[in-house]
Amino acid sequence: MQSTKKQKNLWKGAEKSQQSFCKESFSLIIPGQEHCSNNCRRKELSKMKFSVQYTFDDLYVAQKLHHASSKKRFIWYFVSMYIFFLAILAQFSVYSWILIFFGVVFWFYPLTFLRFMSYRSFRQAHELHLLTDVQLTEKGMEAKNKLSSTVASWKVFIKAKHNEKVLLLYRTPQLINFFPKRVFADQEWKKLLEMVSKNIT
Repeated sequence: MQSTKKQKNLWKGAEKSQQSFCKESFSLIIPGQEHCSNNCRRKELSKMKFSVQYTFDDLYVAQKLHHASSKKRFIWYFVSMYIFFLAILAQFSVYSWILIFFGVVFWFYPLTFLRFMSYRSFRQAHELHLLTDVQLTEKGMEAKNKLSSTVASWKVFIKAKHNEKVLLLYRTPQLINFFPKRVFADQEWKKLLEMVSKNIT
C-alpha cells in the first residue's frame, strides 16, 4: 500500500513540475537526464490498444482491397469472355442464354456481386457487429469480444496489405483480420503500420 501511494505521489509531482513519468520503472524522467526515457519509448511503441466495431462499409472496403489484384481481375474477365465465346458457338440456343447469364455474372462480379457477397457475409458474421477490444504487443495480437477471444503470434500472419482506408493481416490466403483506418488517429495509424511492417515480413 505504501509503495502504491508513493507511485501515485510521484506521478502527481511529475505532472505539476512538467516532468515525465516512466510507468514501467515507476521513476521520474527529468529533462536532460533521460536514462529511462528510451527504454520507456521502446515499450510504448511495442504496445497498442484500440477498440473496433465493424460496419458493412469496413468489410466491403476490405474485400475490395483483397480482390484488387490485377491478376484476379484478369482471370474474372478472361472467364467471362470465354463463356461469351461458348455462347456464340452454341448459336444462341437455350444453352447459349445460360452461358450468357453466367458470363454477365463473371464480368460484373468485381463491381456489383462483390458488394452483394460482402453484404451477405456481414449479415452472417455476428462477431463483426460486436465491439472488439484489440491489443498488439511485441509477441502478437489479442482480440476479445462477447462471443470469443483470440490470441495470435505475429508468426501466424503470412503477409499484410493496406491502402488509405484499411489494413489486412493474412493468416492464410483467405483467412484475414482487418482494421479500418477510421478508428485511428493519424499518428495511431502510422504506429500501427510501423508495428505491422516490423513484425510481418
